[in-house]
Amino acid sequence: MKKFTLLFATSLLSMGAMAQTIATFEDGSVTMGTITGASLEGNQSEFVMGAENPVKDGLNTTDKCLYILTNQVIDTDPVVGRPAWDSNAFFITFDEAVQLTEENRYLHIMHMKEFLLNNWLVFAENGDGNYVEIMRGSAPAEMVWFDIVADLKSKLDVVKSIRVNLDGNWGEIPGRYYAPTKFYYDEIVMNDQMFARDANVIVDNNILDFEDEEITNARVSYTPQAPEYVNNMAWANTETGGINSTFTCAYFKGNTKTPQWWHGFYFEFKSPVNASENKYLHIMMRKSVLETQKVQISLMNLTGVQSNPLVDEPITTEWVDYVMEIPETHAIFNGMYVKFNAQSPATECFVDEIFMNNDPEPRSVGSSINEVEKGAVMVTVENGIVSVENMECEISVSNMMGQCVYRGMAPSVPLQKGVYIVNIGSIAQKIFVK
Repeated sequence: MKKFTLLFATSLLSMGAMAQTIATFEDGSVTMGTITGASLEGNQSEFVMGAENPVKDGLNTTDKCLYILTNQVIDTDPVVGRPAWDSNAFFITFDEAVQLTEENRYLHIMHMKEFLLNNWLVFAENGDGNYVEIMRGSAPAEMVWFDIVADLKSKLDVVKSIRVNLDGNWGEIPGRYYAPTKFYYDEIVMNDQMFARDANVIVDNNILDFEDEEITNARVSYTPQAPEYVNNMAWANTETGGINSTFTCAYFKGNTKTPQWWHGFYFEFKSPVNASENKYLHIMMRKSVLETQKVQISLMNLTGVQSNPLVDEPITTEWVDYVMEIPETHAIFNGMYVKFNAQSPATECFVDEIFMNNDPEPRSVGSSINEVEKGAVMVTVENGIVSVENMECEISVSNMMGQCVYRGMAPSVPLQKGVYIVNIGSIAQKIFVK
């Protein structure tokens, strides 16, 4: 990010205010309101505004930042435990309550932490002292700057103070212990930008297909619920044919609390998915054994609100395309739950081809991904040869990295094993070459 020095009046802007910069921590800059650390003695041993930025590349290239060294646990004895997690925070307190409008509803905070640990949380209150949770999330990597975004106006009309919790540190004693850890914050602003400063918003229909592990890992992060679960984002699809002839899929096994509890996937998207131009979500799923227990799908929007189940149906041993309507409240989402209530820890659960469009009909054998008729155009794949029938025009073929591997007029194109996109005029078709 471009380095700058803040020249900003200390008085707060009134209703209808434009975007507001709270703090940049640069030399000579002015802070809007006051920023203070935790009051609990021993919780934070170092709290420095204007500390040197230790990582001046990527998202944040400024010189200065807020640095906090936290001693989250005073004693490793599980009886003594740690200070209350909700006191391990820093506070932004305004002289007067700030009216929230469309121009300043989103709080942005650059953040970086020494260790990944657990979630960050943002709370705020309107002057009555009752803090409400605005947003929570996780860091993408250790010692990498990223942008926290919290929609203040989703919960409040005015804001008097903001509490940013360094880490939720969930879990049972003594598992929640961690050694003194360094946290960094910078570039705190309120504006009208609902997406993070480092967001690469996902708008393409193909949300997740699990065919390229590198692409999958670049798009989502996944944390298993428990270490005894088996999870794999690049599992070989052994039940090819029918509606699903892809190479790989997502895999889950290990339900250990049968049958009372849900287990499965929570896909956390590293950039938000914008589904506002699409009405329906399609997800292919199956299980290894036939059970009556159901699968549930729900979405998490940018304010941290989980939707009601979009589907709550039995899952079979054959691939089925489950179709669900995307609620308007979750037209933009950054998380997806896929919950299985398998009766046996040995039950294997599979997910594939997460797709969005405006078609309420499930994908069927007649719309197989390797042989789809688009009007008078037929794209087929057989023995490594991609053929285009009933069309005489230029075609282009790209791999999943976006690199063009063929462009020309040939009706048949030999390709190596892999996943490709065939473009014919306005038609774009994904194909699998085995």
